[in-house]
Amino acid sequence: MPDDQLGSHPLENEAPGSATPDISLLASLFGPKPEPNVIDTRTAWPVPHIMVRCGEIEFACGRQAIVGMGKVGFLEWMYQKFMWKPQRKYDVYKTFYFESSRYSKEAKVLGTFHDVHGASDMGPVVLSELGWAEMMENVVKLEVVYDENLKSEGQGQPLKQG
Repeated sequence: MPDDQLGSHPLENEAPGSATPDISLLASLFGPKPEPNVIDTRTAWPVPHIMVRCGEIEFACGRQAIVGMGKVGFLEWMYQKFMWKPQRKYDVYKTFYFESSRYSKEAKVLGTFHDVHGASDMGPVVLSELGWAEMMENVVKLEVVYDENLKSEGQGQPLKQG
C-alpha cells in the first residue's frame, strides 16, 4: 500500500481529533532519536594520565598507578629510574638505597592542578603525603625537584652517618 494512503503509518489509524500520542509511544514505534554525526572532542576529566617532569625529561604515567604508589612510592620509583646507578655489574636495587639517600629526604614533588572552571591551571605547588590519592584526581602535571649537585650521591651506596 502506498505511503500516501490512510493507514500506511501506525499513527494515522487514530480517529480524527484524538490526543497526540506521547513521546514514549513515538520512541517505541520509531526507535531512539539518532545522535548527530559529530565527534565529541571534549575529554572527560580526569584523563587517564599525568605528565611527569624530572629535570629535562618529561613523560606520561598512568594516573591510577601514581595513586597506587603513594608519594613515597612514587619518589622511590623516580629514584630507582633516574638516580640510582649500580656500582658493580650485578648489583640489585634495594629499597634501603632509597631510604638512606638524601634524595628520599630532599626531593620535592610539585603539582599543577587542573582548573575545573576553565581558567589557567593552578601551580606548581609543593605536594604533601596527606591526601595524595585525592590530589592525583585533579593533577595535570607533576614535577620532581632535586638539587642536581647531589645527583652523584645515588650510586647504590647509603649515606655515611657522620
